[in-house]
Parts: sequence; C-alpha cells; structure tokens
Amino acid sequence: MGGRRADSVSEVSRLPKTALIALLGISLFTTGALPAVAADDVTVEGGGWGHAIGMPQFGAKALAEDGESAEEILQYFYTGARFGEVGDEFTSHAEPLHIGIAQHQTSMTFVPVNGNLKVCLSGVCHTALPGESWAIKSVELEECRLFKNGAPVDAPGACSGEITWTNKPATRVSFPGLSRVYARGRVIFKPAGTNKFHAVVSVPLEAYLLGLGEVPNTWPMEALEAQVIAARSYALYKAWIYRFAVNSSCGCHLYASTVDQAYRGWYTSSAGDMTEGGPNGSRWVAAVDGTEGRAMWHSHHGSSRTLEAYYSSSTGGATENNEDVWGGNAYPYLRSKPDPGPTSWTNTVTKQQFASALGWDAVTGAVVAKRFVSGSPSEIIVTGRDGGAAVSATFTGGQLRSLLGLRSHHIKSFKGFLPAKFSILLPGDFDGDGKDEVAAFSGDDGTWWVFQHESGTLVGYEWADFSTASGWIGQMVGDFDGDGRDDIAQFHPSNGTWWVSRSTGSKFSTVMWADFSTASGWVARNVGDYDGDGRDDIAQFHPSNGTWWVSRSNGSRFSTGLWADFSTASGWVAQQVGDFDADGKDDIANFHPSNGTWWVSRSNGSRFSTGLWADFSTPKGWGPQLVGDFNGDGRDDIANFHSSNGTWWVSRSNGSRFSTGLWADYTTASGWAPQLVGDFNGDGTDDIANFYPGNGRWWVSRSVGSSFSTYFHGAVSPTSGWSGQLAADVDGDGADELVGWRQSTQVWSIK
Repeated sequence: MGGRRADSVSEVSRLPKTALIALLGISLFTTGALPAVAADDVTVEGGGWGHAIGMPQFGAKALAEDGESAEEILQYFYTGARFGEVGDEFTSHAEPLHIGIAQHQTSMTFVPVNGNLKVCLSGVCHTALPGESWAIKSVELEECRLFKNGAPVDAPGACSGEITWTNKPATRVSFPGLSRVYARGRVIFKPAGTNKFHAVVSVPLEAYLLGLGEVPNTWPMEALEAQVIAARSYALYKAWIYRFAVNSSCGCHLYASTVDQAYRGWYTSSAGDMTEGGPNGSRWVAAVDGTEGRAMWHSHHGSSRTLEAYYSSSTGGATENNEDVWGGNAYPYLRSKPDPGPTSWTNTVTKQQFASALGWDAVTGAVVAKRFVSGSPSEIIVTGRDGGAAVSATFTGGQLRSLLGLRSHHIKSFKGFLPAKFSILLPGDFDGDGKDEVAAFSGDDGTWWVFQHESGTLVGYEWADFSTASGWIGQMVGDFDGDGRDDIAQFHPSNGTWWVSRSTGSKFSTVMWADFSTASGWVARNVGDYDGDGRDDIAQFHPSNGTWWVSRSNGSRFSTGLWADFSTASGWVAQQVGDFDADGKDDIANFHPSNGTWWVSRSNGSRFSTGLWADFSTPKGWGPQLVGDFNGDGRDDIANFHSSNGTWWVSRSNGSRFSTGLWADYTTASGWAPQLVGDFNGDGTDDIANFYPGNGRWWVSRSVGSSFSTYFHGAVSPTSGWSGQLAADVDGDGADELVGWRQSTQVWSIK
C-alpha cells in the first residue's frame, strides 16, 4: 500500500489479546533457592499493520464514517496537500504504465478467458483460444519457448513477447499461478538475464486504478475516493522517479504487489460472475470514475511531480514522521497525526525462537526504552545470554518486526519476561483453589503477577497492567466480594479513593469502590470481616481525633461509617486485627506503649465496643506484636517479642481478657528478623518463624499449646539479598511454607 508496507487491508484480522504466562520453576522443600525457569512464550503486543506513514486506511474509513469528505481526509493525513488535475505532461510521457506482475521467471502458464488472445514470442505470433492452456518457458541460455497444452509450439527464441486481445474488458487473460486475471492493457515479457524473464502488464493510468485491490468495496464512498486519489498520486510519483522510464530490476514503473500497490487486475465474485471488482465492484469503479485525473501536490516538491502519497493499512494510534521509520529528510506532508482508526495485535513467539532470531543462546528480557512522537519504539533494549556471557543489544521496532515476523514496527510491550523487580509481595488464595498464591507488584511497569503452585513449581501469570496509573499505596489482601477468591484493595492518597482489584480466578478487574476525597488523615488501614457477612472490610483509624471508621463491603462498593470514638484517648499503636472473642466478626487490638496496656475494640457487627484486656505496665520494649491462634482454641491471641532479652510472651485470649505468659527464652540468640506467623506443621495451632539474615537460617518456634519449641527449619543460599519473606500454604497441604524472593537474581526460596 503506497510502497513498502504489509498486506492488503482487506486481509487484516484483528487479533484477540491472549493471556501471558511466565513460569518460575521452584523445587519445594529444598535447602536452597533454585533459579527461576522462565515460560516458553513471549507475547509481543503492538498495533497497526504496515509502515504507518501517510494515510492509514482504517483511519480514512473512520473519518469517512464521521462525515469527512475525501479531500478532508487526505488533507488531514497529508499536511499541506493541494489538489489538481493530471495534465498532458504525464500522459504524453508515461502512459501506459508498466506494472510488474512477476519477476525473474523461468515458466508462466496463462489461459484465454471469454475470447481469443494473440500471443507473440520473438516476433512469431499465434492465436490462443479459450480453454487452451499456454505457457512460456525458458529452455536454453537466454532463450524461451511457447507451449500449448504441454506441447511446444515452435522453435525457441528470445524471451521477448506479448499477449494482446480485443473486446476489452470482456476478453481476459488468466494466470493460474498468480491467481490473477487481467482484462485491460497488454502483457509484455521482457528478458531478465540468463534463463529468466519479467512479466509486465502495460496499462493506462485510469485502467490501472480500476484493477487495484487495496480496500473493501463496501467501505464508505469518501474513503474509497480518498484511496483512489492517494493511489493515483503515488503511481504518478513513481513514474516521475524513473523519469518516465522503467525500473530495471522489474522492467516496470510499479510492482503489482504491496511493495508498491496491490494491483489485482480483474476480480471474480464468489458467485462465479465476472462483475468488475467482484461483489460491490461497481462502487470502486464509481470512485475511480468520480475522481478521474485528480491527484495531490505539495510545495515541497514544486509543481513538477505529485507528492509521495504513502499509505498503509493501520497504525498503533498515530501515523509516523517519515524520517523516524525510514530515515532521510523529513517530508512536511508526512507528519505524525493521531489516527482515529488504530488496530491492535499480539504475536506470540517462544523464547528460543526469539533468541534464535538474534543469534543468541537465550533472551531474558525486552523493554521499550524510547519512543517516537507516534508512540512507536525508537529503541528497544533486549537482554540475554550468548556463549555463556550476558549480552544486551538495542534494536529499532522495524528491526524486531523483521526478525520476529511482526505485523508492524509499532511495538507497545513484551509480555512474558519478569519485571526487573517487585516492590510488593502478598500471599492469598487468589484463584479459590484452596492453595495460597503470591501476588507480586512491579512499580516499574505497573503490573500485578500471581505466582501459584503447580506440580512442584510456582507458575507466574500476569494478572493486571496498571502502567497508566500511579500513586496507589496500602495494597491489602482480602475477599472483598465474598466469592471465595482473595482480591487486592489499593488506596490512592492524592484523592482519597479506594480501588479493588477483584479476582476472576485468572486476572484482576479493578474498579473504584470508595471516594473519601473530602476526608484525610486516616492511617492504620486494616482488613477484616468486621460485620461477619463473609466479605472483608477495611477499618481506618484517625489519630488526630481517635476515631475508627469501617468501610463495609457490599460486594461491589465500600459503605463507610463511624464505628468508635476514642477522642479522649491517645497514643495507641500497633493496631492488630483478629477475632479475639471467636464470634465470627473481626476485632481490633490496640497497644499503648507508654503504660503497656492492650485494649480490644470488639465488633458487634456495626460498632466497636472497647475495653481493657491486659495491663503490662511493668514490662517495656516489646516488639513486634503478632496475631495468631497459638493454642488452637479458635480465639486469636497476641505474641509479643522482647528483643532486648530474646523472650516471647503470648497473651492468650479467653474471649474477654488476655492472660500473658512466657512461652520461649532465646537469650542466647539475637538478630532475628523478620518474624512470621503460620501453621508450619499443620497441627491447627499457629507457630512463629524467625529468619536470621546473617547466615540465611530459618528457625521455627512451634506451638505446643502453652509454649514454643524452637527448631532449625532450614537455610537459604546465598544467605543475603532476600526480600518479601512471607508465610503461605502454597501447596495446599494444610501446613504453611516459608517463601522468600531475591530481587537481584529473581529466584524464589521455599521452605
């Protein structure tokens, strides 16, 4: 289409976006971390089809549907174009046009249709009748020979000849090998070196335009007329380029393929009739006849030639500046413009195919580093391995289009490579299968990934892309719609809105659930089912006035109300959520470090009722405080660690008070961090895991109901660089595992 573009717009299919999977292969219950094994596939997301310079055909269609005229469409995409009529300076020098239908051939078969053909080769002519099969073949050095129904007609001669016919366009010539039928002009055979020849259709300009197959004939008439004028202008420009001679590589002014313009010749409808242009072909004929001789010029070229009217099928959102794609000088009429008719596509290749295309051993990442004004990439950085060493190279979108066989150079993103780092790791049962997964957020590209256990490995799926949004904080896990699958709530402090990414089982669908733009200063946001309806809610504390507000979920929105007013109290910290009275509704425990007291705000389903549950006025220095059911009675308790002497104290709940006792003394140990709560042996009582970053060892304080029994759980290697340690039952066996992520090498450790 208009030179150096992809395929006819009539063949464009809009590809559905597919889910992208990246695998991290991790052996469970090992003593060390194993490297991540990436998925086989990479999905390239992009837009458009073709070079995107000049007029996009889908964009012209969209403007025509909006009521724009053909000239308005063309003036939009070709800045500063002016219109005029083709004069005698062209017709006297260039007509007829020579259209290259096949190059460097050794054999071509043709069949007369609806009338006789005159076939001449090396000055000797014959009459070809309908139904006969004729061929021209190279038989000796620089010589060709005619054949009829497989038998030679006469002696070999020069590979110069022609096919002519009268009664146009009723009589035609069919080339089965090209799947083309031609009705106008004549066919010329030209020598093309040793044992080769070119086939060219010699046809007047307007007759050439009748044979183009660039856009569906059902499109709006203004879009068809815009296409005709652009095609006429392009053909005139190409004829001028060769100074009205021909291109020696094809013996032609223009190729019949999409190297220039898609010259199809005569169309045959599916019904078998010979209507011009096939079904609705009369509309294309009307567009050609209605714009006869009309073309575009631009002051950049003066008046001696038409403008170079490039066009292509579609773009990824905007047309290109010509120099951005092809280099060279900038043409003032080929400037980037927003495209009202963009298309999108995805193309999936294996990572091995990607690497092989680059000549590498492996590809580990690809990212668009810079973009042109159109949004298409100007620099793409690809990383990988070759010969055992890390490699990196920068490519243009056009280079990767060629290497990977993409529809266009307009690449939006590469899906299948893990982000460089994750800033958030959260455990939860996001697909509702009874096993915990790990949701990981990358602040670099705004994507959420969910890693789940499958057949001894953790498999990572990209579940959401928030690359256009930023500023969310306070991400928390909960089943906010009560469907048995965990979701993620995110708070935007700049406008006070809550957004919930609801799980569908394979992705997150994100919508706003609450707008607190008129309120500010809330902290200590805690997830819990405070009204006992099976849907998680969010409690928010306002320290300036000591109030608790609960945003209750109805399954699709948060409804927020005041649940407690502690305006006379202050200094509470370490708010902890748990069902401390085992009534099926979560409560909140508040610790006052100045006097060592615990106060529990018990939920009745619509309010908090707060009372003193413990007075630890004599001890000081506890931290952290962890919630869990450490004695297995169905009521949550609080474990308090005293870092100065390495002791664990558990405040056991009896439903209305905490009874605190010493559960473990690690006075000989120090430096543990972090501490995690989980049922690591599956006995129904919560335990505490302690990580020692100095040597990479995990120690688990296992509950026996009234004390902790501590044992060595395993070590990770290397010993440093781990982040986001968490407890999760990733294999669904009822016992929690210890999961860690190492950013620098992108590996998991699971104990």
